[in-house]
Amino acid sequence: MEKEAKEKEKEKDKNRYSLFKKYFVDWFNGDEEKIKLKDVDMKKYFLRYLHEINYPRCHALQDPNIKPQIPHLICKTKDNKIDCGVFVMRYMETYMGETKYKTGFPKEGTQDALLDWVRTKYAYALINSEINLMKDDIMELAHEYNKQNKEKRESDQRKACAEIHKRLKDCH
Repeated sequence: MEKEAKEKEKEKDKNRYSLFKKYFVDWFNGDEEKIKLKDVDMKKYFLRYLHEINYPRCHALQDPNIKPQIPHLICKTKDNKIDCGVFVMRYMETYMGETKYKTGFPKEGTQDALLDWVRTKYAYALINSEINLMKDDIMELAHEYNKQNKEKRESDQRKACAEIHKRLKDCH
């Protein structure tokens, strides 16, 4: 009976990993289909995936003595809920393992110019990536947008900002 239960759990684990692998890979290929990964040990499957693709530091990451560390973030914000993705990408870009490190962002309230630059940098990198399946379509839309007169572009930007703020308000 115990052996049967172990076999069932092993089969469930195998199926969960197959789902994890399929959706992890598909996510990076632009597949927007959503999956609920209920009761899945993400760390375990992520490490298994890294091992399968021969990631060079996989074995070091499997060390049970390695515990997640939450870095001290100098540029934490209370009011800026829009740019969380930009902050995360900047942390990933600049983090080198230290518990205290600098992202290059000043304290809240004085970040606007740098945030504009970083947003532009990351948007450009994402749009122009060779793995972006929508790259050509987005570039075509950008060229069409640039052909519009200044007043039309500014009007579109105001509408987009209003829509973003409406969505944010609806979330809270």
